[in-house]
Amino acid sequence: VKKDPSPIHRQPQRLVTWTSPDGDIIKLNVDGSSLGNLNISGFRGILSNSCGEWLLGFGGNCSFTTNMHAELVNIYKGLRRAWETGFKYVICETDSLMAHDFLLKIILLGITMQPSLTRLKLLLVITYQ
Repeated sequence: VKKDPSPIHRQPQRLVTWTSPDGDIIKLNVDGSSLGNLNISGFRGILSNSCGEWLLGFGGNCSFTTNMHAELVNIYKGLRRAWETGFKYVICETDSLMAHDFLLKIILLGITMQPSLTRLKLLLVITYQ
């Protein structure tokens, strides 16, 4: 029997739990994915209150795209949906560290990007009174 020269390196397992937001803050949990890194992709998300009660769910597809783009589309769609529904204070949780870091950079550094990502940046920097 021949050994595989490149064994799969597995990340250590860690317990992940949902934590409720404080007070009147709504939590948006999102997940976007692609079948491979340039293939059919989709997104889904849920809005919950501080008691963990389901308020709104959504989902859709992004056609052929990358995992990163599917995550960003999902964050945009989720935030837009939350604010259009009237929720002013929203915390967004994503399992994509890459999308999280990318969004921090474009907001903090003011990086110019494609029009679709510019819409996401504008949504993220809007202050609701």
